[in-house]
Amino acid sequence: MSERRQQGEDDGATNDVAGCGCSIVLLAIGYFIAARFGNDPANTGKSAIALGGGFCLFLGLMVGRQTWAERRERRRTWVASVMEQRTGVITWRDAELLAVQHMRALGFLDARHTGPGSDGGIDAIATGAVAQVKMHSKPVGRPDIQRLVGAADGGQPVILMFYSFSGFTSTAHTYADERSILLFSFDRAGTVRALNGAATRALRSV
Repeated sequence: MSERRQQGEDDGATNDVAGCGCSIVLLAIGYFIAARFGNDPANTGKSAIALGGGFCLFLGLMVGRQTWAERRERRRTWVASVMEQRTGVITWRDAELLAVQHMRALGFLDARHTGPGSDGGIDAIATGAVAQVKMHSKPVGRPDIQRLVGAADGGQPVILMFYSFSGFTSTAHTYADERSILLFSFDRAGTVRALNGAATRALRSV
């Protein structure tokens, strides 16, 4: 795990603890107030206090929900060390090198760029894995993923990965899920996000 990734995990864990703690405190306060003052609806003063307790309960639930959502997003996200590259991910070549870097982070240490004209539709390859990268303005469709499957059909089982700048269509998602193909999106800052279950499980091992 890279130093930058480790720092992000540490910061995220700290935020999780703080968020969960705040949520629990708010829920406890809200429950206590609602139970203590909510049993006499005819008393306007007590009703107002009970309403404040209900608000604390609501706020506690919202804090807990936000903490959980942020935790899920972190587990779906990997950030490359592109800060040294002032231009970030601009060209298709940058995108393919980002995919190679990401594959290595996933444990495919011998991942390499295949080079133009020699890949048969595969942009990055490693022992046990191949990847296709698209930096198009439109979502990748099912036919592109099918072509990746055809290009990788060499008799040996490999993990298939697809990286897209603009995401994937719903039919592409369905086909990828049926084939256990890892779908990722990326942006110009070098952030890679898992877009299906297979990809999320892979990112959790980084």
